[in-house]
Amino acid sequence: EDIAALDEMYHTARCPAEKQVLYLNLVYCTADFFRMAAAVDPSTTFTARFSAYFSEQIQNERFQAMTAKLQDVFPLIKEVVKSTYKLTGKKNGEVLSLTSELTDTYMSRLRTCAQELGVTENGLSEMAPKRLNASVIEATARLYPDQFAAFAAFQEAYRNFYVPSLLEYTDQLAFYLDVTEHTERLTELGIPVSYPDITDEKRIDIHDAYDITLLTKGETHIIPNDVIIHADEPFFYLTGANGGGKTTYLRTVGVSCLMALSGCPTPCREGTLYPLSGVYTHFPRDERFDNAGRSADEERRVEEIMRMADGNALILLNETYSTTSEETAIERTEKLSARIRESGNFGIYVTHQHGISETDIPFLNVVVDRSDRNRRTYKVERQRAVYGSLAQDILMKYALTKESLETRYGITIPSYYKTNGS
Repeated sequence: EDIAALDEMYHTARCPAEKQVLYLNLVYCTADFFRMAAAVDPSTTFTARFSAYFSEQIQNERFQAMTAKLQDVFPLIKEVVKSTYKLTGKKNGEVLSLTSELTDTYMSRLRTCAQELGVTENGLSEMAPKRLNASVIEATARLYPDQFAAFAAFQEAYRNFYVPSLLEYTDQLAFYLDVTEHTERLTELGIPVSYPDITDEKRIDIHDAYDITLLTKGETHIIPNDVIIHADEPFFYLTGANGGGKTTYLRTVGVSCLMALSGCPTPCREGTLYPLSGVYTHFPRDERFDNAGRSADEERRVEEIMRMADGNALILLNETYSTTSEETAIERTEKLSARIRESGNFGIYVTHQHGISETDIPFLNVVVDRSDRNRRTYKVERQRAVYGSLAQDILMKYALTKESLETRYGITIPSYYKTNGS
């Protein structure tokens, strides 16, 4: 943060003298950063190469010569700041006087009087430093020619030592610190984390993956799921009753792949995945549209995804085309699904369109615990078709299965009554 602040001032300096002093400070802070970076524990995954690079740098002869020179030149700044500035003369004929000798000032007199009266300096507030006018800086440089000559010589000799690209570490280190803090919280909650393996085989196998976005909603009891997508079955429909966890599963897939591809500890028991070129998602927007407006927006976003996905990406769709008529939605869904599957991209499509059940595209479905008709497991499993699972979920939820009706009314229902809703 200090380097970033100095960098901004350095690149907005108003005169050469100011630039020379700021560069000296920049190099001083940068050298400190090098030493601290070299001292970072090299035994962890994230820091081994980082620490090794800066350890090598500080052992370099040029770095050691530069820091030795810095120790000689940097203290000269203190000599320069010990100047007294006095503005004298009338309003239209003001004269600025500078002197290198410390003289009696109004502030020093006030402090002396305060001490004589027994008043401590605790009540004196420090004023924030302000950047001096360029003309004042140049006058100061003329007042201290030897010191500023030393500053200029140092800047010329080591002008290539500081490079602004060093500031890229600001965001990178913040990222690693956030990831570390996040991983520690997952561990405290008992959620497993691992580093999935990267494979040349085009597949995604992630076991016991968690939707950690639920933590932001206060949920700590998260149901894990497996994510299994292979080249022979690259695309799935995901169906199930509302509130069963379809969107949660979709987030689980996306977050797990993104974290694994970023080299981060991933909230799962174990995993293996292909190095995807990207993860693209289509979730309903929060904005309010009329039906025509939202439909056009969905079409535009879908086309943008299909343009960017290069055949090695993951595409996650959540209730796309849900605002159009059922007939139109089914037609568009089937065309988009065929495009995704033929493109070579992986994909999961959450949909409530029952008319798409007559297809060779495999289905995933949110499973209901058959031993408890009112409890959803939030587990996602492979299904052969959509009708039976959806209808069975509804029948069990409202105690309308063949067995429930027979128990409730004490009757026997003929065998032609089907529990799959037909």
